[in-house]
Amino acid sequence: MSSGYLHKPVRSIFEASLAKTINGKINLLHLADKFEFHPDGALITSTDLTHPGPKILYCNRAFVEIFGFTKAELIGNSAKLLQDPGANRRALVRFKQRLIERREASMTITNYHKDGEEFTAHILAAQVTLSGQEGCVFLALSRKVDTGVPPLMIEDILSPKAPF
Repeated sequence: MSSGYLHKPVRSIFEASLAKTINGKINLLHLADKFEFHPDGALITSTDLTHPGPKILYCNRAFVEIFGFTKAELIGNSAKLLQDPGANRRALVRFKQRLIERREASMTITNYHKDGEEFTAHILAAQVTLSGQEGCVFLALSRKVDTGVPPLMIEDILSPKAPF
């Protein structure tokens, strides 16, 4: 599949929808700007899946509120610090494999608030190719399951509540 928005092949519906939403320009600063006031927690990480895992490059205000950490405490650390050490390894492997294959990945997982309180979150993530020579990043949206709001879907990046 090809997209006039990215001027290169697109392998992900998530990536194509995102490119269309933000008029084709996808760079780290633009992504951060567009997701700062998104109603769901947004996280942008490196794509390095080797130990200790992808480094957090950006998180929005909702993500900070959901997890209780400041941006300064999160940026540069692995997103794994938020996971339950006893998390379902099979689900994590499937999630990781889908990201490696450049497919959207979603799962429900136990995460931890800074104060140690555990909660269940639904996560939707995809690899996004940045414009120019910037490479790729993972973009993930997180939503607490107990909020009464349905699980995340690709359409949530196009939500009328999102500031696009």
